[in-house]
Amino acid sequence: MEYIDKKLHDLLKMAIGLSITDIHFNITEVYQVIRLRRHKQTIKIIHDDLSVNLYEHLKYISRFDLSQNEIPQTGSFTMIFERRYFFRFASIESFGRKNGVIRILNIVLIRSLSECISNKRVLRALLKSFSARSGLILFSGVTGSGKSTTMFNTLKEVSSEAIYSVESPIEHFYNHVIQLEPIESRLTQEDILNQLLRMDADIIVYGEVRTKGDLRLCLRAVNMGHLVCASIHARSCFHTLDRLYDLGATDYEIESGLIAILYHYLKQEKGEVVFKHEFADQVQIRHRLSQSFKDKDSPDNRDG
Repeated sequence: MEYIDKKLHDLLKMAIGLSITDIHFNITEVYQVIRLRRHKQTIKIIHDDLSVNLYEHLKYISRFDLSQNEIPQTGSFTMIFERRYFFRFASIESFGRKNGVIRILNIVLIRSLSECISNKRVLRALLKSFSARSGLILFSGVTGSGKSTTMFNTLKEVSSEAIYSVESPIEHFYNHVIQLEPIESRLTQEDILNQLLRMDADIIVYGEVRTKGDLRLCLRAVNMGHLVCASIHARSCFHTLDRLYDLGATDYEIESGLIAILYHYLKQEKGEVVFKHEFADQVQIRHRLSQSFKDKDSPDNRDG
């Protein structure tokens, strides 16, 4: 165990030194490969016969249910190098193939919202949206674009004392947020939300909207008069609306409940990857929805 601990420590230390964002494990009976990637570009490939041992050890320290290998699982862990690093580990196993990904969550150390968002107009508009008493604010974007980092740094800036989050799993720990994690078979996300609705929360944070059930819980809290923020995967600012429709939201729920979208994306500038943002407030969202309604009602889209 000590040897595997050291192997993992050395692997992570090397990855941090190379500014790696993701470490991929691809393991079969024939080969064992570790790929170090930075914003989806492979930087280094490692062939190591102990890859499977590292993979199994990662499941253990990420607090996986080791009796449920056939079920995709996600967990997290921390390690201290020159500072504390947070890691998320996700795995899928199928037909003798093991696939896992370590995400280094704070490879870029960001301490404030101004470090997340350089555009001052977007920054002001985002903070203004948090002055609302109720509604849904979405932080959208592709994987690794900084959605959660921006969301939690925004919460540092708002003058709210009672901020509660529901996260599965908890990836970072924040002093300004009371963070809650569902416990399978004992404490569901719905159980947690039911309790939060009794806690006089100023803001409820939903870590990531992945399913119809997740969105239902967010909209339920909004309908009961709470300000809710959450992250969601999308490929553009207004594609976020399509994602909500895919997850079962109605026109009325979006028009009345969604008050802001902050979209995150990555762009190459002068050989470096930089983080960019687009913001849409409720007026812009409703305008977009009205355009969509007109398109649906146009003669070309009518039956008969």
